[in-house]
Parts: sequence; structure tokens; C-alpha cells
Amino acid sequence: MSEYLEQLVKRIDQPLSPAVRNAFQEVDRGWFVPSYYRREGKEWVMEETCELVYQDIPLTTKIEQGWPVSSSSMPSVMAAMLEALALQPGQNVLEIGTGTGYNAALMSRIVGKSGQIISVERDSELVQSATERLVGPFLENVHVVLADGFTGYLSKAPYHRIIATAAFHQIPRAWREQLTPGGIVVGNLLGNLTSILIRLQKQEDGSLTGSPVPHGAFFMEMRSPQIEEAKSVEWVLYENKPIEREYSESFNLTTILKDQAFLLYLQCAFPDIQIHRRYNGGPIENASSFETWMIDLQEQTSVTVQTERIQTRGDGLWEKVQQARLR
Repeated sequence: MSEYLEQLVKRIDQPLSPAVRNAFQEVDRGWFVPSYYRREGKEWVMEETCELVYQDIPLTTKIEQGWPVSSSSMPSVMAAMLEALALQPGQNVLEIGTGTGYNAALMSRIVGKSGQIISVERDSELVQSATERLVGPFLENVHVVLADGFTGYLSKAPYHRIIATAAFHQIPRAWREQLTPGGIVVGNLLGNLTSILIRLQKQEDGSLTGSPVPHGAFFMEMRSPQIEEAKSVEWVLYENKPIEREYSESFNLTTILKDQAFLLYLQCAFPDIQIHRRYNGGPIENASSFETWMIDLQEQTSVTVQTERIQTRGDGLWEKVQQARLR
């Protein structure tokens, strides 16, 4: 276990607070994640986690129609979020996305018997399995409820802390309203280009202010009937335009597009830019290759990245990317 904790400390690049360290020592991830799904070709194969459960890796725990819909997050990401949440004994906490129940168990140790964890999950199977594992005298303060996390959980509000283990494009109004003044919300904010952890605190006037948490995160996106589906790209507007330039990369754009700091700046400077991955040769599971498209919705211009080759359609977007890189 000490090696496991040292992995977390190394990954989040900060010491664990005593409360968070003790929680990870006392709560066994293996109890909550006895098995996982491993991709083998086009199929998902279930296996026992064994020693994998004590490694700092995410583990897929549920598949629907060939797609992962639930997982146990990387413990280092969980640790970084718990540190940012700054839980205190006796607090009332709302968790959006129960999953395996492991995170709820960690938080229950930190807030103690005088606090409570309300964990909201929209998948009835996950509610049942997590409830079965969240047993014992030290977990009596955890309550798993079947509900839509987008609307929070009003009957147990207000909350001192809200943590979301599903990614979102904007903070739902219900979360802000159900958070106490001075309360903190931590979660994975998705932008057109970026995926970042954020920590926001509620001010006396009801506003939320804060900053990114310096740790990468890519959670599965929140599902809710109240969330409008993203509009599909009208590819004909882009692919039918003539290729104006085609050349090898003058810098490693493929690598730079994985740099969240670069993408965050690019998104702030040019909010109309989006990134999409386009698959060739059929659906994702059968695709032979893919292309990364950067598109400017306002100007309807694009930059396509294929391995080390770049194609530009229309003026301006490539110049914007180069401008952002040099900042």
C-alpha cells in the first residue's frame, strides 16, 4: 500500500494531506473494483483486476453496446480532486456519479460519522452494485440515490462540497444553488478544445470563482435528458473546399495538440475553433485510420492533420494556430 500511495504523490506532484492519505490506506480499491474490461481487438473481455487494482490506472467497469459507460478513475486523479475539495469532518457532500462507490467510500472516511455523502447515479445497476459494497459501520454516512446528477439532489441540500466524476460543459444551475456560500465544487470541465479539472468556490453573491487544478483529467461525459446533444459537424462545408496548402509539419502539431495548456490558450484566444477526429474506413471499431480536423466555425476554414502532413482549407486558421504556439 505504501508503494501505491507513493505513486499517487508522484503523479499529483504534491504531498497528500493526512486525511486523504489515511482514506486511501483504509479503503481497499480492490473491494470496489474486483473486475474490469480489457479491449481485445474489437471485443471487450472481462478479467479480474488482481494487482492491477493497485496501480495508478483507470479501469473500465461497465460496457454498453460496445462502449465504456463507467470506470474506476485513476487514483492519482481522485487524490488530486480530493485535495482540491478540501473536505472537513462533519460536512455534507454531493457526489455526481457514484460509479463503483470507491470515491464515496474515500470521502466518507474524511468527513466522518458526523458528515454525510450523498452520491447520485443515473444507472440503476451501478446504484445496486455500489450500495452492496458500501456497507459497514464506517459507511453508514453514504447514501446512494438513483437520480439525474444534472439537477443535483435538492432534498439533502445545501452542500458544503460538490464533486463531479463525470465531465460537463457548464456548471448546472442546480449545483450552484444547492452549494452553501463558501462551498467548493470540483469537476472536469470540457471545452471545445480542452478537458481540465476546475475548483470553484461560491461567493456571498452566489457567483462561482476559482481556477484550474494542475492535473490532467478525461472523465466520461455526463449523461442527462436535460443536456442538449452536441450538433454534428456539417462536413460538406469543409471537405468540399479546395486544399490550399499541403506540407509536412514545421513543428510537431500532433504532439502540441495533446498539450492542455496550449489548447486552453487557443480556446480562450479563438473560441470558435473546435477539434474533431474523423475516422476512415467505416465506424470507429473498424476504422483503418483517422484524421484530426481543426475547424473554425465562424470562418468555415479548417486544418487537417494526417500523421505528419498538414492540409489547410481557407485562410486564417493555420495562422491562428501558429500565433498561439508562439505565445
